[in-house]
Amino acid sequence: MRLMTILALLLGALVSPALAGPNDPWTLDMRASKLGFNAQQTGQFINGRFERWTGDIVLDPANPATARIDIRIEMKSAKTSSKDVDDLLHGRDFFDVARHAEGRFTAS
Repeated sequence: MRLMTILALLLGALVSPALAGPNDPWTLDMRASKLGFNAQQTGQFINGRFERWTGDIVLDPANPATARIDIRIEMKSAKTSSKDVDDLLHGRDFFDVARHAEGRFTAS
């Protein structure tokens, strides 16, 4: 789903990158970060967030072409401002959380 590609664009703060070596993963701080999504369905704009997820980034500043990101998302944690929309997102027509409990975004 195209929402997954949007998710990575909305990541926030990292745990202190100054403490990590060139190949050590930086663990994303879920409490200090936001993983959200925006979509449009039948002319309505939907904004939401995932409340439970984890992620790591590996970045060597001397060789940024080798950077990697790995985000794991508890799909049932998707929330919007509407319970009806949340129920729809969790259902078979969208995330189908009964069959796909975890979403994953990776990039390199």
